[in-house]
Amino acid sequence: MTPAAPPPPVPRRLLELFLPEHAALAGDLHEEFGRRGSAWWYWRQALAAVAIHVTAGIAARPLLALRAAAAGWTTLWLFSFVGVEINRFMSGWFLDRLILLFWTHPFPMMWATQLSYRPALALGYLISGWTVARLHRTHRPAMLVAFTMTVLLWTGYDEVQRSLTRSTPVLYPVFDVVFAPLPLLILVGGVWSARRPSS
Repeated sequence: MTPAAPPPPVPRRLLELFLPEHAALAGDLHEEFGRRGSAWWYWRQALAAVAIHVTAGIAARPLLALRAAAAGWTTLWLFSFVGVEINRFMSGWFLDRLILLFWTHPFPMMWATQLSYRPALALGYLISGWTVARLHRTHRPAMLVAFTMTVLLWTGYDEVQRSLTRSTPVLYPVFDVVFAPLPLLILVGGVWSARRPSS
């Protein structure tokens, strides 16, 4: 008899990260996956379990969720002072090197208008996620998601406001779509903080 195929690695890892104390649930899903063999079913069940667990965690501790959001936004604000210097470097010296390297290619213009500020933004999200996770170790998944949701909501609101008041068209609108999920790096920073150093 051939052994059952393992469930898809990404949702399995999400269960480990967001429901570490519910190993029995992960085991039940793994067992049921062995009977069904449907990756789509496993994905749905894993995401539903994570969503229910995280939502319940936020609803049970609304003040802690507010504290997590405040800690995350404070970290983003503090990092913005460093981010200004990173942006200055990326849109100054680094852009000059790109112009020398690519000359008339459109990439330097893309960098100048849409890409130069993204590295600092990404780093800020990673660091804020790391900070929130370190400050809320016992309720890490729920607090990370609570903070991430506030950033996603604000980013969406800000993008709508800018598009309504913009007088000139965006040169490369595809980047706004490609980088829309960038705040999810908050979760990556939180997972990074949860990793134990290998001995």
